[in-house]
Amino acid sequence: MIDVIFAFFNLALVVGIIAYLSYKHFIPSLRAKVAEEEEHQQSMHEEHHQLILKKKQLDESIIAQEAYCANLFKKIDQWRKDVEAEKREVQKEKAEYLDLAHEKRGKQSHTYALRAYYKQLVPEVHGQLERDLQAYYTDKSKMHAYTQKTLKQIKASS
Repeated sequence: MIDVIFAFFNLALVVGIIAYLSYKHFIPSLRAKVAEEEEHQQSMHEEHHQLILKKKQLDESIIAQEAYCANLFKKIDQWRKDVEAEKREVQKEKAEYLDLAHEKRGKQSHTYALRAYYKQLVPEVHGQLERDLQAYYTDKSKMHAYTQKTLKQIKASS
């Protein structure tokens, strides 16, 4: 029976030493690991919350950029329409200018032809007139009548 008591005593002593060592070394390290795990979970929760906020901000930014791009595309389309309209206007003005230039060249060509014809015709008319006047005034009575008529016209205009 003493053996049994010593056996229980030894058992109690071993259990006590194991409990003491567990309490001194194992439980604090276990508590530290639990605290570390809780801290890690808290940081992960915080990080998850930050990522959700960042995703929301990025989504809003993407929507804003899409709206901005849509606005830019509208402006580009309007610019393209304005450029095309201006190009058509320039082409229209160019066509009008060419028509005016063609018309002016036609008038100039006609005027040049008339002047050339006049230059050619004036010497012929002068020559013919001179011949006609010499033939007309060789007769003295006709020359006297012409002189009288001219003098009357001069007196009448004065």
